[in-house]
Amino acid sequence: LPRPEVFSELYAIIRYGSNISDKITFINENASVARRIFKDIKSYFNISCHIIIRDQKRFRMKKIYILEINDNVDNILEDLYIKKEYIMTEQEYKFYRLLKNYTSKNNLNLFAQVSLYAIVNSKNYSDFNKIKSKSIDFVITDVNCKIKLCIELDDYTHIKENRQKRDNFIDKLFEELEIKMLRIPVQQYYNMTDIERKITESLL
Repeated sequence: LPRPEVFSELYAIIRYGSNISDKITFINENASVARRIFKDIKSYFNISCHIIIRDQKRFRMKKIYILEINDNVDNILEDLYIKKEYIMTEQEYKFYRLLKNYTSKNNLNLFAQVSLYAIVNSKNYSDFNKIKSKSIDFVITDVNCKIKLCIELDDYTHIKENRQKRDNFIDKLFEELEIKMLRIPVQQYYNMTDIERKITESLL
């Protein structure tokens, strides 16, 4: 398909035939359709979907094809102009509420999904391109909005190679600029006593 037609088809599929959260998920029972979506996404956005094939037992055995896009979701949605319903995933919101309890009782501000370019000034356009599509999960500031600590909530996507490159880039950048950051792995239950201790130590 020519590029405009690929774009139009992907727009329709993503807009009306997918689930959008922190990732984009397609579910399809047609192998040829799943292959075409995979091929078009790779061609248009230069990324690969994660594919899960499951057996579905209803009246007869069928295979269902689950395609997940975990990377560059914000860029894809921006390119396609698709509205996101929530600015945080369920896991992020769960942790946000726990962090909010801490910041409220310590006279601090808490911000979520902060663009990296709001934290770091770029020297030129090339440097800006490296940070323009990146964000930090949580930023704690004082009452005057002076940055005190950045926090990244690391889920399973952070083990992927391209995600690790992104994390390493930010870790190195923050170290060079002496910006404090904590990485907290996603957990079902958080030991807030331990987490609050780490945050307090980092704020000193």
